[in-house]
Amino acid sequence: PYNVNRLTTAAGVACFADNDYYLANCRTIMQTREDIKARLRALSFTVLDSSANFLFVKSSHMKGKALYLALKQKGILVRHFDQPEITDYLRVTIGTPKQMEAFLKAVKEIEDENQQH
Repeated sequence: PYNVNRLTTAAGVACFADNDYYLANCRTIMQTREDIKARLRALSFTVLDSSANFLFVKSSHMKGKALYLALKQKGILVRHFDQPEITDYLRVTIGTPKQMEAFLKAVKEIEDENQQH
């Protein structure tokens, strides 16, 4: 659970009052998630199927922590879990289409730089 103030609570309640807006946002997130999944798979990433607002992804060219740190250097924040079973995977939250384009651009740059070495 997260602590939320009155203003955040009011905004959350207002979101549920407009069901059409909520459903439109859900559709946008789902479409963006599926687009990013396909594009990462085209880059030889392992991408687990997801029904959530995030993807669990693994590069075929880099270890998870190295990719996490390289993305962080470029200002792209994702989650890395340093646990043996999932250490090569990153949890990528689905953002706006513009944010996801920035993520993909950074991934491509990192992969290109990594292949040059």
